[in-house]
Amino acid sequence: MIALALVMFTGAQVSAAEVKISGQPLSFEAPDGYCILQKNNPFENLAINVTRKLIGPAEIAVWFFYDCAEKDRLLKGEISGVSHTGAVIVTKRKAFVDAAAQMTRAEYIAALSHAHPWQAMAKAEDQRLKNLGLRVKTSKVKEIGKDEFAVYVAGTQSMYVGRRWVTFVSVSAETVINRLPVTIGLSWEDGGEGSLKPLLQEVRALARDTIARNEGGWIEEPPAKDERRAGSVASKPAVFLQDSSQ
Repeated sequence: MIALALVMFTGAQVSAAEVKISGQPLSFEAPDGYCILQKNNPFENLAINVTRKLIGPAEIAVWFFYDCAEKDRLLKGEISGVSHTGAVIVTKRKAFVDAAAQMTRAEYIAALSHAHPWQAMAKAEDQRLKNLGLRVKTSKVKEIGKDEFAVYVAGTQSMYVGRRWVTFVSVSAETVINRLPVTIGLSWEDGGEGSLKPLLQEVRALARDTIARNEGGWIEEPPAKDERRAGSVASKPAVFLQDSSQ
């Protein structure tokens, strides 16, 4: 789950980008109406750095993106923050990294769905943020669907910001792209339960399009048998995420 409670200043509109992570390429295009934050803009870089601290050291925050129209209103001083945000994250948690490297996408999705580590991870994340002196509340995090592209996880998070509680409803797609464990998520402020269905539709489309962008529209082939180690996580889909905190 991703809840980005701040984007204070913004700049030029950028909708697509590419990087390499652990030697693997990753390409992304933001949904229509969203802009990717840029490091070379001092205001956006500040927002990137602060938000990365909120996400924590176990994740590689690849891209943050936000509603472009809200950005324009923010620059005019009409609003004090952005309420429609998103992120692309690659986790560094060993269990996920190993699984993404050794499983097909279908195996990875099945294993994640079986292990359902979301609530335990959310609880640990809440405690980490509280240790930083932040006031946060996360409701139950749950799987709300899966398909050939990803497992979809939803939850709400409230954070005390600027003398008020700000609540985000979030949906993320948990998947594998180019052997990387990738999370693609959107968060809407004060969306309520009624926002889950449209959020899921948008995240599902974004996951599908991102996979196609990186894999030429084809679902990846499974790794060759000789690439899998005997006794690897690929042979234990039901238990490999029991220690997902590492």
